[in-house]
Amino acid sequence: MNPSIRSLLLSLVLAFLAGPVLAATDARTAEMLMRRSGLWDQLASVGPQIRLGFGDALTQSGGRATDTELARLGSSVDAAYGSARMRDVGLALFVRQTDDRHLPALRRWLDSPLGQSIVRLEEVAARREAEPQDALRDGAALLDAMSDARRSILRALVTASRAAESMTDLTINLGAAIHRGVASVAPTTAALGQPDFAEQLRQQRPHMLKAFSALSLASAAKTYQSLDTRDLRRYLAFVRSPAGQHLNDLANRAFDAAMVDGSHAFGRSLPASRDIANS
Repeated sequence: MNPSIRSLLLSLVLAFLAGPVLAATDARTAEMLMRRSGLWDQLASVGPQIRLGFGDALTQSGGRATDTELARLGSSVDAAYGSARMRDVGLALFVRQTDDRHLPALRRWLDSPLGQSIVRLEEVAARREAEPQDALRDGAALLDAMSDARRSILRALVTASRAAESMTDLTINLGAAIHRGVASVAPTTAALGQPDFAEQLRQQRPHMLKAFSALSLASAAKTYQSLDTRDLRRYLAFVRSPAGQHLNDLANRAFDAAMVDGSHAFGRSLPASRDIANS
């Protein structure tokens, strides 16, 4: 074999072998990132929020359920979106996809007073129980009252974090996951039996994206209202940095993976929650 070709092949093989090592980390480091970034607590808050809002959502949608059916549904929510399950899925993704090259920069940010302060603000926002309409109203009032410079920073932050895109994709993925879960145990279920259900959701993406863009900006205005503009600008600089983009992408993918896994499990449990299935 030509020596130059042999060297090229060897380089390609070594690069291939090095790839998985570079784009992975140990479980302890992955958990540290999830904890310090606030994702650990955010994943644990999902189940209780879904459980609290489930009854109201069912009533508003015109659905009917007996007390025993609601109890079974509540237990299904607890099992599907339990903190241990959600965290395990997120942790597995962090272990596989964390790039250790960004760890020094991430540690510096997450250990800094400003980084810790922002994580606390985001954790409070994640636990806040507010209707989208209320969040839009409150956020719009804050946006109207702030300076053009601060409003511009918030818009840039929403863009850099891909908040609206993530919420849109998550909504589509959750709907499809619940549909797959139901179909796997009750393929003839009339309500969710359309084979193109996921495609129907994807067709609504432009409308969802527009709505979530407005909601993301309003939520950002409320979440960071106690942060002065100089610190908000520093946060934007971090989110735009390679390390910040990496952590943001990891958190979005981990949250999405955990929610999709939980929603698929929840969909599988739905048919069994009916009284007729337990008679």
